[in-house]
Amino acid sequence: MANDKDSKNDDLLRRIDRLTKNAKAASDAAGAVQNKTGLYGKLKTVFSAASAIYDGVVKYTGPFGAALKWAGGHMKDAFMWSAFEREGGDIQRNADGSLNFSGKRLGKVFAAAAAGVLALNIAGQAAYFYSTQFDELVYTTGKQELVEGEKYQFTGCTSLPCSTELDNGKHFKVETSLFFPRLINPDDDVYANIPMQDAACQVKGYGMHVREARFLIKKFDWWQHVYDVQCRPYTDAERETAIGSGEVTPPTSLKAPVPQHIQP
Repeated sequence: MANDKDSKNDDLLRRIDRLTKNAKAASDAAGAVQNKTGLYGKLKTVFSAASAIYDGVVKYTGPFGAALKWAGGHMKDAFMWSAFEREGGDIQRNADGSLNFSGKRLGKVFAAAAAGVLALNIAGQAAYFYSTQFDELVYTTGKQELVEGEKYQFTGCTSLPCSTELDNGKHFKVETSLFFPRLINPDDDVYANIPMQDAACQVKGYGMHVREARFLIKKFDWWQHVYDVQCRPYTDAERETAIGSGEVTPPTSLKAPVPQHIQP
């Protein structure tokens, strides 16, 4: 009877093992079908098309192609590491030998990478903000709204009189920022407090200003940004300097001369 019992147990274990193997095979088959028709299948189609273009660019663009090939190789390695299930450091494969794609793993890696990029971006903005602070007196000469409620600009001179020869003119931006600095309402908090002209403003802001590289500042919109202003009218001494300095042609001398032959 003991032998009969052992035989039944062995038979039961064999059935369980067979069912387990069948379930695993069915799961692998389902995974393979999903890989071909699901997200992985769509991604594979896109990557196949992109790969054909990439191969052509790499082949015919010389040094640029070599650099692109190097970058593309690293991107491929990163995708392979992110998108496929691994076991013991090796990529898992389905019963048909295809790679075991995992949208869940890809989502986790993408979320972690996005968080890392965001953290680096915030750190970079903080470093730029705190390392390029400035606080200076500016004599305003005009202002303009660029995007209502979001972006403005104003101009001024850092000394009097405003002069091309003195090269003392400057251009500033005021715009919305969520952090570094936190400026949600630039229209009310900064722009509205700047008189159109004939005012002395103590401005606080951030950004680099290299006069010799102004063409780059203009091209890439790297103007200094202002987030705090305190403005007042000119003092008598400043007004005297602004009006009495320089050689400004009086309006009366701008009249066209009367031709000699029609004078009385």
